Amino acid sequence: MSEKIIAAAAIVVAAAAAWFVLRPEPIEPAPVADVQQVAIGIPVAPDAQAAPADSKDQAHALYTEGLRYFQAADYARAREKWTEALRFDPDNAEAAAGLDRIKKITGK
Repeated sequence: MSEKIIAAAAIVVAAAAAWFVLRPEPIEPAPVADVQQVAIGIPVAPDAQAAPADSKDQAHALYTEGLRYFQAADYARAREKWTEALRFDPDNAEAAAGLDRIKKITGK
């Protein structure tokens, strides 16, 4: 009987360890205050954003900024940010997909 308990406990411990190792990283939502500022037209202070080290980081920062505008339904500004992101990193699939979404929504 105790061998079965030990085996069951080992399985539970192994499953828990596998879950902690393999679990996906949580996605942090955009801060609510930033989205609200964008929604009402208040620009987010440039000091609040860290200066990216290279062009891929800059492209990602621009994609994130464009995503906030997209979530606020400001498609013109989102398009600007995502287009600029593609200038820094032409292979940025997220920005390209975002521009496609805007095209489908607006027809432009």
